[in-house]
Amino acid sequence: MDYTEDDIEVIPPERSQGYLADQHLDTLEQFLESRFRLPGTEYRFGFDALIGLIPGIGDVFSAGLSSVLIADAWKRGARKRVLAMMVANVGLDMVVGIIPFLGDIFDFAFRATTKNLKLHRREFPLGGHEALPRD
Repeated sequence: MDYTEDDIEVIPPERSQGYLADQHLDTLEQFLESRFRLPGTEYRFGFDALIGLIPGIGDVFSAGLSSVLIADAWKRGARKRVLAMMVANVGLDMVVGIIPFLGDIFDFAFRATTKNLKLHRREFPLGGHEALPRD
């Protein structure tokens, strides 16, 4: 029997573009920013703050994880301005995070991944895979 490319679907269309599902982006944000609650308070923190305690290496590793949102926005066709804002958030978090003690406090407060998820949601509301009309 002869098959054409149209007859065989190896990768489902919703995954063929390399986009992450919105729930995966939410899970990444929760993992990095709000996975744990400080006992006796309502303050939440995640692995970004914990990994950042490892001098130098932790902040670079955390920036790499946080960059997953940037890569997804780029693949979906985000505007350059939005991508630049996302890169600036991660870059600032990484650069200030490298400073001993001050950087650790900054990691607990700045939440670059949360900021980037909000930018992502504004750019692609309700799981849209195409950017909004250009400004």
